[in-house]
Amino acid sequence: MAKMNGFKVCRNLKQDPQTKEIPVVMLTAMGRQVDKEKGKQVGARDYIIKPFTPSALLMKIGEILGQLSRKTFHVLIKKSLR
Repeated sequence: MAKMNGFKVCRNLKQDPQTKEIPVVMLTAMGRQVDKEKGKQVGARDYIIKPFTPSALLMKIGEILGQLSRKTFHVLIKKSLR
């Protein structure tokens, strides 16, 4: 099996209809601005540079889950109004 970097994995997830809605947070030592931009281009929700604290990661996950919860709620409301 060929090796894939995180950018390729993210791109593949976002191109697959079954996994495209999964939020991806890239955890990496690649901290240049060009790397951050590439992560966003391939569909990453966020890009966290190592080293990071567990609390920073947990805060980001909580933020994303909160956004997903609101998004899911709005989708359900729209469906119920049809």
